[in-house]
Amino acid sequence: MTRRTGSREASNALLLSPAGTGYPASLSAEPIETAIVAAVTPAAATRAGAWLRDRRTSPSKAVVVLLGDGSGTPPSLDDARPTAADVTVETVADPADVAALGIALDRHLREVGRGSSQSLLLLDSLTPLVVSAGLERTFRFTDLVTRRAAAFDVTTAVRADPAAHDRQTLATLATLFDAVHRYVDGAWETDVTPPAFGA
Repeated sequence: MTRRTGSREASNALLLSPAGTGYPASLSAEPIETAIVAAVTPAAATRAGAWLRDRRTSPSKAVVVLLGDGSGTPPSLDDARPTAADVTVETVADPADVAALGIALDRHLREVGRGSSQSLLLLDSLTPLVVSAGLERTFRFTDLVTRRAAAFDVTTAVRADPAAHDRQTLATLATLFDAVHRYVDGAWETDVTPPAFGA
């Protein structure tokens, strides 16, 4: 369930939720021909793959960019691949190397930009990046990636675990997004105005 508190459609959104809560139903509302998944952990790759597979219409092409050397990728990743999709999986060995992750994502965004398909960039999640690379580097990385995605008309959804960050960190990250989805009491709530996180 998603409860909207505004009417404007967002081109990029911050998802504030623990990792195990899935994704807002609004992300499944429109068909996706190409999905680019930036998975910061193997579990995130499996979760995103399962979500893409379970959509009413699976994407025809999916790219998973996984941080780490891939040695911890669970076998269930193959089981979670979207059906009837051309899936490419690549790794960025250093989990703190946001520059390498950004280069990989930019390359795939450029490929999407050469076509006319409806596309989604899903980044799950910023929380490990803040821990490993710091807030300032993560902020610059996220700003660059969301701007590049917007330039190619790619919708962006980015998760962060609100329990892992203080309010100032969340407020800083939220400035980069058109909307903020919060998972509260078993339901998604969506703000399309700058969120207030308190002092």
